[in-house]
Amino acid sequence: ELSGQAITKNMDAFEQVVLVQSNEILERRNIALKNWGTLLSFGNMKDASNDQKTVIMSFLYLAKFEGFFEEDIKICYSWLQLAEQKQVMMKDLENMKVGTIHNYFKSHNLPMFLFEGWNHHLRNSIAHLSFRYIPDEQTIEYEDKPASWKQRFTINEILALNQKLVNVNQMVTVIYSLIIIRNLCDPYKNNL
Repeated sequence: ELSGQAITKNMDAFEQVVLVQSNEILERRNIALKNWGTLLSFGNMKDASNDQKTVIMSFLYLAKFEGFFEEDIKICYSWLQLAEQKQVMMKDLENMKVGTIHNYFKSHNLPMFLFEGWNHHLRNSIAHLSFRYIPDEQTIEYEDKPASWKQRFTINEILALNQKLVNVNQMVTVIYSLIIIRNLCDPYKNNL
């Protein structure tokens, strides 16, 4: 249980937290990527109608957003805080919203590529089943009613947003793996 623990200005302490969780996290990520591939192949079936593809791609986006993107962004934020020699409170991190992290990156002029697939209005529209396929235009109209937001996307644009969320997930997974490998290969740690 990490709630309430602080990870302090020490990468070794952070690595210890990563290593404690690493097997579970990597296993979850492997399962998720396998499921993602299965769903994606179904979504690309030639005999699926555009209506079916709309629903599949939309719910894939929601599943990625809710399933891993929020966690991945929080992990990236914690790494950034450690790199800046700041303390990370796990309880605060668990309760932090993606929008708060997005605003932090923006206000500190940090690279925004992590957020290229993030669209909270799109997420809300899908979660509230407020979207429809428009056959004449071959677009999907999404609407986040409380925010008075409405936008149309093609199926390929939704697929691209999905892929951007997957890219963040894969990046974080690779970094996790590198930390584990570094720890396993560090002769000083292994001899202590």
